[in-house]
Amino acid sequence: MLLLLKFDSEDLYQANIVLGPLVFALFIYFAVSICGTMMIAIVINGFRQTRSADRTMAARDENIFVFLLEHSKRKLDFRGKNGMRSQDETSVEHDSSVDELLSEIDELERILKKLCISIR
Repeated sequence: MLLLLKFDSEDLYQANIVLGPLVFALFIYFAVSICGTMMIAIVINGFRQTRSADRTMAARDENIFVFLLEHSKRKLDFRGKNGMRSQDETSVEHDSSVDELLSEIDELERILKKLCISIR
């Protein structure tokens, strides 16, 4: 009830005219300080988690972009200035699930081509 500021000030004065209000003021001060510190800690922790997640996502997005660029070059049979296929120094390690997804996409592409040919 004290934190909701629903209290009877007459009881404080009757207990002790000096110490009653002083102890009450100290209690309210410490309660507000503890709650404020807790709120600030929660907000800082949320910012910290968001920042670390943002950094990992940025690194992952960069790796995915490089991987997709290389895959697109291979699919389009992109050749460099000398007529040879370009071999970039950057190699990206990726999960086998990405390879499985790409093989599924290639299989879907072959099936769609067969369907288009059979429709004509």
